[in-house]
Formats: sequence, structure tokens, C-alpha cells
Amino acid sequence: MIESTKALFARPPSVREAVHFALTAALSEGLALGFLDVSLSLGRRPPGALRNLGGALAPVAAAGGAFFFFVLIALLPCALLPARTLGQRKGALLLALAAGAGTFLGLAVFYNVTRLELNAFQARTLVLVLCLSLAIGARQYDRARTVWNDPGVPQGFMAVFLSLPLVLGSGFLLMWSWAYRRAGSPADSPRLWVVAFAITGALLVIAATFLARRVCVERWLGALALLVVGAPMGMWLFNGDGHLPPPAAARTHAVHKVLFLSIDTLRADAVSALNPVAPPTPSLDSLASDSVVFAHAYSPAPWTLPSFVSMMTGVAPPVHGVKSPALRIPDTLTTLAERMRESGYVTAAIGHNPWLRPEHGMSRGFGSYDICPRDEYGGSFGSRLLARLFPSRLKPTLTTPEITRFAGDWLREHARDDFFLWLHYFKPHGPYEPPVAYRPRENPPAGMGYRFGGAPGIRMGSLVIPPPQRPWVRKLYESEVRFVDDNVGEIRAELKRLGIYDETLIVFASDHGEEFWEHGSFEHGHTLYEELIRVPYFIKLPGQGVRLREKERVSTGSIYATVLDLCGIKDDSGWLSYRPLTPLFRNGIFDDEPVLSASPLYYEDREAWIQGSTKWIHSRVTDRVEIFDLTRDPGERRDISMTSPEKEHEGLEDLARLHKADEALREHYRIRGELPAAIDPETLEELHSLGYLH
Repeated sequence: MIESTKALFARPPSVREAVHFALTAALSEGLALGFLDVSLSLGRRPPGALRNLGGALAPVAAAGGAFFFFVLIALLPCALLPARTLGQRKGALLLALAAGAGTFLGLAVFYNVTRLELNAFQARTLVLVLCLSLAIGARQYDRARTVWNDPGVPQGFMAVFLSLPLVLGSGFLLMWSWAYRRAGSPADSPRLWVVAFAITGALLVIAATFLARRVCVERWLGALALLVVGAPMGMWLFNGDGHLPPPAAARTHAVHKVLFLSIDTLRADAVSALNPVAPPTPSLDSLASDSVVFAHAYSPAPWTLPSFVSMMTGVAPPVHGVKSPALRIPDTLTTLAERMRESGYVTAAIGHNPWLRPEHGMSRGFGSYDICPRDEYGGSFGSRLLARLFPSRLKPTLTTPEITRFAGDWLREHARDDFFLWLHYFKPHGPYEPPVAYRPRENPPAGMGYRFGGAPGIRMGSLVIPPPQRPWVRKLYESEVRFVDDNVGEIRAELKRLGIYDETLIVFASDHGEEFWEHGSFEHGHTLYEELIRVPYFIKLPGQGVRLREKERVSTGSIYATVLDLCGIKDDSGWLSYRPLTPLFRNGIFDDEPVLSASPLYYEDREAWIQGSTKWIHSRVTDRVEIFDLTRDPGERRDISMTSPEKEHEGLEDLARLHKADEALREHYRIRGELPAAIDPETLEELHSLGYLH
């Protein structure tokens, strides 16, 4: 390679020699620019997915490959020209093109103008970068012609080509270490890291200068490219993102396929199977016609995280203690997915919600966990390229149709397996922005549009929606419900196409409802009134199913025990807050215990419990008790606590028994104190955007 490089200067290079030079330059600049691209992304904000070095090398490989082809395409036309066409100018022109292309890409990466969609400022910056690169290329061409016969020039260029990826690669490793491994390190000073990089870079330049005279630089760069591209891409593509290995061989199961279908923020009265005057939800109604329908089902909490933790563990919020975004499931509690996987089911989760993060323990037991948002890969060019190439793996958020499509793909792949699939739709959660085909037919009122995301402002008191505009907000929500309902219909149709609908146990529920100013406010997480905690809850049994409409008041926290019981998986329900519901729809036996809902996200901590038709809401700070007769007052407009002191006394006795049972469960599971969850900056940013954090 050194001799062929000398030929660039000593005489007009042949096509073979010029192509070798183009490959060497493209390899060097591609690797160097890939390292620079991701290093700059780490410097702006360390993405969550790059904590693992293999994950960090994946965008390096993607960007490096793209930059390699860009430089190679820029050099090949000149390299393929016969020597007699350009004469001795051919070598100088190749050097100038390599310098100009490398400068252009390096500056484009540095100023983050590698996107296809650029604003006006970024477009002007890109034009300036191009002009500067052309000037540097021209200067390099002029210099190459003036030093044409200097024997040290070929080795000098080879040393540059070898040192560029080595120096920037070491900078990438130091930047990655600084971002993810410096905690607790004595060398936590930025100055020490800069000094370490300077010393390392200088040593690598000296080593590259020495090696360039003794080795085939092209082969060394090729080996480095294989290491950077091959190994991490193989790890990333085939090992996934920490998913569990396949489960043990399937045993004889009473139920072979289980689909837990959940829809976020869905009020019970938004489903026409439960409320005849609601806008039609034909797909959910069809599911209800095949199911045991619980007409009075309640969520364990008025917001997502504690509600789903209870569904997945079978214990109430006061037991598991996950009452805030900063906490996670105690290790001593076993999740439904863990039990299903231990029993030989293939387990998977697909959907979207920023609360359902692995950091909260929600991924425990799932062989694959694709509840978005996934860890961000950052804003580098390599990360964006990977997201385009592998949207099902890397896209941080999924739309409703994408969730449906990916779930359909998963069902087709596992149609012959015994599986437990959790499918969660984020919509109709706000902001409400129904697709055009689902928008209300009438025009929006003055000051409103087809998108509404005012929850944070309403909660903080900075936004007030006048009463005449409030029905429009409800219509946008109902439009989102219809959109999700159609997607549920696609899932049911796919199960039928695969011939597995009849044999599949389908459990459908919502995590909480949504308020539309029934009690003076909006959204969820802030009260324990019916609009927030009464939710749809259907169970479609395998086979022809049992079509019943149960009027008893039950909790969706019973999903854990009910699914295990139906699947024939033994579990000690005596150490659960919620008993299985199978005795109810099998033989009509029902243990009429109080139904508890607790742990609101905002304002004063409260707890609600329902016994028969009476509902109590207790404020833990002020010790105030509200009492409602849900038969006579389903809208909870008349608090009867002042006129029914015996009811208050009865309710407080029930609450004391519930507290005692909760403490016994906490003692049994050795839950002491709260377990913090490690929440990454990307998740915090999304939660801020949704109005959950301030």
C-alpha cells in the first residue's frame, strides 16, 4: 500500500492504485466521522440506550458505514479515470477530494446539519460548510502539487489516515466513560479527562506515524472497521436489548394463549357496551358479546403506574407502595409475567406509556418488552439512520397503528406457541389529536381546534376552559376512543385469521378513566371519583366462552389471580389483595369485600373503598370522609357523611380492616420503605411534556 501511495506522487497512478487509495481514505474518514458523530451526541446529552458499549457502537457503525460510502462515491469517479486523462494531477486531485469530503462531513456532523429536514439557519450553515470544504480541498490540491516529489508525503498521509480513527476512537471511549462510568471515580474532574484525552491522542499519533511506514494501513483500517461494525451490530441485532432467553419447554396448560389488552385513560361510560348513549365502539362491543362483562369494575388507582403494578402483582397500592413516579416494584413481589414465563409461556409486551418503564420493574418476566418509549439512542446521525432502518427496534415512540401492526407481526410469529402477550394502547390519553378521518364532523368552537393538550395548564391554574368549550374537548376524546376501537378490531380480526381467537383468553381493562369537569377539574390522577376509577373490564374465556354481565363491584387488581387460576397455575391467593373472579362466573360465588382504590398522583393523598352501593373517600391528611350512595347518586353530587354518621363509622371500621390486611401483606413480602427507580433524563422530559412533572 505504501508503494502504491508513492505512485500517486512519483507518476500518474493506475486505476488499481487509485481505487486502493480511495478505499483507504474512505475507511479512515468513515470510521473517524462515525466516532465523532456519536461522541458529540454523548456530549450534548448521554442517551439511555448507549449505557452499554455495544449499544453505543451500533450508531458508530451505522454512521461510519454511511460516511464511508459517501467518501468512496466522491473519490471513485476520479480514481476510475485512466491515468492518461489527468496525468500527474490525478494523485493531487484524489488527495484534495479526500480532504474536502472529510472536512465537509466533519463540519456537518459538528454543527448537526446532517438531517434531511433543515430549518433556514441550518441550511445556511450547511452552505457555509460546503464553501469552506471546497476552499480546503482547493488548498490541499495546490499543496499536493507543490510537494509532489517529497518522499515523506506518502507516509505522512498514511499516518494521517491511520491516526484519525484511532484518535477519535479513543476520544469516543473517553467520552463514553465520562458519560456513564465516572460516578464515584476519583478522576471526576473535567480537566483530568481532557488531559487524559490529549495524552492518549498524542501517543496514538506517534504510534500511527511509526506504523504507517511498516504496515499495510488499508488492512489495519479494514480490521478496525470489521471490529467496530461487525461485532456490535451482531450483538445488537441478534441479542436484542437485554430480552430474556426463551422460556422452558411449554407444559400442558389449561389455557394456551393469553392476551392482556389494555387501553389507557378509558372511562367505563365511553364504551357503548357499558353505556348505550356513548358513541359506538363496535369492536369493543363485539369483544364484550363474547365475554364476561363486569359492569362495575374499578381501577386500583387513578393513574397508570400504581394501577398496573396492582394488576401485575395482585396486591393493592398500599402494599406494593409504588405511589410516585420515582418508585419501583419491590423485588419480593412476583409479577404475572414472571409466573407465566416460569410456567412455559412465551411472554411479550407491546405498546406505549412513559410510566411503564423497565426502571419501574414493569418489564420483569417478559421475554421481549417493547412498551415505548424505549431508551433514546440520541440525536446523532448514526442513531437517526438506525431508527430509519429498524423502526420496530429503535423508534422511541409508537403510534396507535404501529402498535397494532407490530402486535399483528408478533401474533403471526407466535401463533403456534403458548403465549402471554400484553398489548397496551396509549390513546385516548391526551393530548387529544384524532386522525382526520375520526375528527368530529362539526367545526370546533372559537378558540379551539382539532388538538387539545391543555392538561398541564389546567392543573396549574394557568388555563381555564369556559363551559361552552368543554363538550368539544370530550368529543375529541371520544374521537380518539373510536380510533383505538378500530385498531382493537384489527387485532381481533388477526386472531381470527390465524385461527386462534376462540382458544385465546382475552382480558381487557383500562388503567383509569378521565374527568371532564364533573367535579370541577380535568384529566386524571387527582381524585377518586367514578369518572377516574370506574373502568371497563371484560374477560373472554377460551372456547365458546361464557357470555355474562356481572353487576358485582370488582377490581381490575384481580387480573393477576384470575389469569393464573384460569391457566391452572397454582398460587396462594391468601397472600393477595384481590381474589380470583373465576368462582363468580363459574358458579355465582362472590366474596363481597370492599373494593379499594388509592394513591392519587396529585394533591392530597386519599383512599376510596366501595362496599355494596356505598362509597367512602378518605383524605389522609385532613381526615375528611365523603360518603356517596352510588345507586341514588351515581354522579357523586351529594355527600351524605353529615347526615349518616353511622355510615361513616361503618366505613372507617372497614378501612381499619383494610389497613391491617395491607400491613400483614407488607410484612409477609418483607416490604419495608420505598424502593427508588432510576429514571433517565429522556423519560423525565417526556413526563414533563405530558404534564405529570413540573
